[in-house]
Amino acid sequence: MTLGVAVSNPLSESEANSAKDAGATWIRVDVGIATSVQQTYSIAQVSGLDMIGIVSYWVVDNPDSFTLQDWESAIQAVYSAYPKIRAWEIWNEPTCSKYQHGYMDGTPQRYFNILKVAYTVLKARDSTLTILGVGGAQLGVNGDLTFTATVFSLGGGAYMDALAIHAYPYQLNAGETWGYYQELWSEQLQQYAQFGKPLWITETGLRSDQASESDQSNYLSASYSFFKALGIRELIWYEITDDGVAGDFSVGSWGLLRNDLTPKQSYDTFRSLAFHYALTVTRRATPTNDTAFA
Repeated sequence: MTLGVAVSNPLSESEANSAKDAGATWIRVDVGIATSVQQTYSIAQVSGLDMIGIVSYWVVDNPDSFTLQDWESAIQAVYSAYPKIRAWEIWNEPTCSKYQHGYMDGTPQRYFNILKVAYTVLKARDSTLTILGVGGAQLGVNGDLTFTATVFSLGGGAYMDALAIHAYPYQLNAGETWGYYQELWSEQLQQYAQFGKPLWITETGLRSDQASESDQSNYLSASYSFFKALGIRELIWYEITDDGVAGDFSVGSWGLLRNDLTPKQSYDTFRSLAFHYALTVTRRATPTNDTAFA
């Protein structure tokens, strides 16, 4: 299971270097035709980081009233702008009202329609791309499982290569234990696995001010082992850098790095996990002389 990080536009060279040094394979980022996205794309290419591009209402010119035809044109445009993006996540958390705009009204039928259009356009341009469906079904949200089931009943499985999952232990150390989340998530991930698609965790994380930077690090280590044991293909940590104001965690302290780009304990943990995975893969791929003693 390889690791990646969510990033904000524009990605800085320092952040890209930190992500690369930590062993990240992927960066996950909102995509649109904007200078900030173009900077992120360019820096990712130079740094050798693969991208998961999230496409949603921000890719269209008229987000509050766009049509399915507008959506098709927008997907054509973003692929032309960023042809080296290797994986595309179609929408972000479509069951959340704050992400429902224009044609995408939050119904499974409308989501199926935009998924089909995006898949068809992108695969026609490059059949090797990975298309991630459902936009991050949220563990712990029962409605998301029902939504996903309906999308598949409409034929959505034919228009995705993998299923994107979001996992946040919001009450960890605030009334619930990691054991509670292990049991809940294990059951739900088994249900999602029944749809027959590889599962990618495209968002998980813990704010370091929810308890402590040490707790954030411990969650990263524990969740990595948990997801890996369940056969998850990819794990994306939200996010590379705190998005709050330095010294003020009220906005967000999800990052592996603080606002001043100094590393937290979780950064070192991420690096250790990524290095261990890479070393394991290398060892498996290296021929040995074990048979010489047979």
